[in-house]
Amino acid sequence: MHTSRLLLLLSLLARPIPAVAQATLSDAASRAKAAWSAHDALGLVGQSSTLILQIPGADPSSPLGRAQAIELLRQYFRPARSEASTSR
Repeated sequence: MHTSRLLLLLSLLARPIPAVAQATLSDAASRAKAAWSAHDALGLVGQSSTLILQIPGADPSSPLGRAQAIELLRQYFRPARSEASTSR
């Protein structure tokens, strides 16, 4: 009897983990997509302390600190913002 209770408890505890992880990953992807579309470098980097950027048309960077990554993304987004404001 104890074994069946333990298995039931473990199956109930194990089930939400993938769903939570999936929702979290999906949410993170949605936030990253929204930040990229809005040219929000700070939102895209988030709380990451070190990251590697692979910006379209460029080789992957070496590991960058948070401030460096934000500045690099801002520089990358600058021409796109200029084009958007001149096309209005």
